[in-house]
Amino acid sequence: MSRDYTPKEVERFWSKADTSGRCWLWLGSTNPKGYGYFSYRGKSRRAHRIVWEMTYGPIPDGMLVCHHCDNPACVRPDHLWVGTVDSNNEDKIAKGRQARGMRPFSKHPE
Repeated sequence: MSRDYTPKEVERFWSKADTSGRCWLWLGSTNPKGYGYFSYRGKSRRAHRIVWEMTYGPIPDGMLVCHHCDNPACVRPDHLWVGTVDSNNEDKIAKGRQARGMRPFSKHPE
């Protein structure tokens, strides 16, 4: 779904980011995993998905916005890429970030 962001919404978004470092860090609300959230027209949405839309346009249905930098708080557009669940998992495995061993509430070791 295409979203049109007003200049005021764009300004409000970027006022919540620190763009001084290699990763541009979200300073607003985050979830326990570190992903930023931004309130957009009465709905809370992940900040990295919003910045993708503001920079590159609509996110195709069923696609994820992933981080090259593996930093969930990062909202730097050139650190993001669009991928499937499978391609995101392949990226995670290639970088050695997959969970190992028994996890709580898991019946099988991974």
